[in-house]
Amino acid sequence: MKHRRGISLVELIVVMSGCAVLLSLSAALLQRVMQAQIRSRADADLQRTLLRLDQIVRNDVHTAADAEVDPTKLPAGVVLRLVLPDSVIEYRHQKTEFQRVQLSGNDVKSRETFSLPREIELEIKRPRPRLIVLSIRTDDEPFIDVPPVYAQIEAALPDNRLRAAKHAETNDE
Repeated sequence: MKHRRGISLVELIVVMSGCAVLLSLSAALLQRVMQAQIRSRADADLQRTLLRLDQIVRNDVHTAADAEVDPTKLPAGVVLRLVLPDSVIEYRHQKTEFQRVQLSGNDVKSRETFSLPREIELEIKRPRPRLIVLSIRTDDEPFIDVPPVYAQIEAALPDNRLRAAKHAETNDE
């Protein structure tokens, strides 16, 4: 009996075909993993942006002396104006952006932009004299790699009686 030293052409083709199948399956799996990673990163970025917006709006409203939400009394693009003791903060809405602009007189002291991945619908209500409710939402239409947005921020203006008491304490000192 004669011993073979090499492999036949058919054996080589079979092994190469098996490797090609394994490579194509792993490439498809890798593509799915990358898409899931992109979706999870977009979701995490959106959550961070909304959390940052929530914290800033609440802080601004809690320190404000007065607020205006009536669109007829606000300039174009401005959806909320907060009057602070030393400045004015305006929140502006443009398609996929929500901007916080701090003004001192007519000068802009600071500007911060909150970018969202889709066009948003924004509604600001004042159901009670001290309560400001900011609702942010997108349509329910599925969008590739971008989750829908539903957020509601509620914040209360400080009680004028407490503010007057604190002001009286500082004047006594």
